[in-house]
Amino acid sequence: MTTIKAGGATADLDAVEAFRHRWEQAWNGHDGDAVAAMCADDLVYDEPAPARAAASNSTVTTGWNWVRTG
Repeated sequence: MTTIKAGGATADLDAVEAFRHRWEQAWNGHDGDAVAAMCADDLVYDEPAPARAAASNSTVTTGWNWVRTG
């Protein structure tokens, strides 16, 4: 097992890469259920692009249901 350390935390590099791959597949596949399954209930997601498109000041979304609203 290869481990990485950052900010006092240690992670299994293979697990991180597997998660990244699953996330990428779900995100690029527009699979909101798969993305949501990888998110914590208290997720805070900051994406400035939709706020710019809507001329809004809010860029932060909380929870994980946002991925299902498409």
